Amino acid sequence: MHYYPHYIDDFNAATRHLTRLERSIYRDLMDTYYDTEKPLTSDLRALGRKIIANTDEELAALDTILNEYFTLTDDGWVHERCEAVIAEYNKKVESAKNAAAKRWNMQRQSVSNASGMLSKTKTKTKTKSIFKPPTNAEVAVKAREKGAKDPMLLADRFVNYYESNGWKVGKNPMKSWAHALGNWIAKENDSRETYSGNNTRSDRQDEALRRYVQD
Repeated sequence: MHYYPHYIDDFNAATRHLTRLERSIYRDLMDTYYDTEKPLTSDLRALGRKIIANTDEELAALDTILNEYFTLTDDGWVHERCEAVIAEYNKKVESAKNAAAKRWNMQRQSVSNASGMLSKTKTKTKTKSIFKPPTNAEVAVKAREKGAKDPMLLADRFVNYYESNGWKVGKNPMKSWAHALGNWIAKENDSRETYSGNNTRSDRQDEALRRYVQD
């Protein structure tokens, strides 16, 4: 322990009959007891050297204090009040450690959960951003849905063009082939003239498209 409570009234009441030397030795003994948190050695001279009490007068005062305020046991000189204070101190220290460990575990779990959520979000985002080149049949079906006049021919041209440039729009990787196809169809339709008999021609294209997709 690096700190202990000193109750002035209690100490004065218990030591008023002592000499100044004896009171000083008593305080030194308590300081040593709290510092080591264990009973004092029963070797009088060794204990005297520890608290700088080496003369015959000081050793006599030391012996008087030990016999009046301490109890000699197999472990050494025990002080009942000091033992109670040390036990209470260690109890608070242990409680503080447990509380700190609990807070740390909660924070670590919170960080772990947040990291897990972030990882899942990144995985989902990464999964959504993966581009899969379409087949000719997929492009033809989508082209027909978007109103292409010749979906099969357009699908072949579309796939061949983007396969040759690595499926890029300009310098950037393609993100949505359906969107790019829509732009192609708009340009294709603008460049074509309107023919008569569109209904008959469209029927023929529908039948040809069905055979193309089935193949």
